[in-house]
Amino acid sequence: MATSNSNGVPAHIVVKDGSEREAQVLEQRDGEVYVHYYGADSRANEWIPSP
Repeated sequence: MATSNSNGVPAHIVVKDGSEREAQVLEQRDGEVYVHYYGADSRANEWIPSP
């Protein structure tokens, strides 16, 4: 689900480990997206399956 964060940057809701987290999609490739979780260190960025 796409929304916008307080800065107007498109945000997506990602369900991880049973909880919803707001994230920004940084890159896309075959069947995956690379996301940054708002409020998290960039070391938590990861590739996840695309919906």
